[in-house]
Amino acid sequence: EGDERPPVAWCTSPEETCRQRQRDAGIWEELNGAISWLFLPTPRQVECMTSRIKNLFIWGNRGGGKSVCIRWLCHAMARAFPGFKYSILRTSFVELEKNHLIFLEAEMKKLGGTYHATSHMCKYPNGSIGFYAQCETDADVKKVLGAEVSLLVFDEAPRGRVEAW
Repeated sequence: EGDERPPVAWCTSPEETCRQRQRDAGIWEELNGAISWLFLPTPRQVECMTSRIKNLFIWGNRGGGKSVCIRWLCHAMARAFPGFKYSILRTSFVELEKNHLIFLEAEMKKLGGTYHATSHMCKYPNGSIGFYAQCETDADVKKVLGAEVSLLVFDEAPRGRVEAW
């Protein structure tokens, strides 16, 4: 079939529709006639990547791929809509760094964009921008709420102070 299939991530269901949904939700490039997968969502991540719900809440166990999924969802939207702006927030900088920042340089290189480590900003070739920030205090929240973005993601939202938002 020509797909480079990363181990483990492909749907194990015998139904081809499950794998087709993964392909449709995945992010890939064609290089020299072969597909190179940048992100292939797990069957559970496909639900997030294809959801049409306005305010989506994703839950699951630690290590289930929620942060990876939302980051790649933001990458996909930034690539699809020129000038798109998004922001991903975590309550602590340590968590932001462990779950997002350490991956951005390599991911943005694959996507043809740049990651600016000092401002925690991703810039895409089509003018889209992604912001990554911590929101641990009310002052942090005020800094973030001033930014105009099309998508605001609260990664680990239940751990944040809901009344501050």
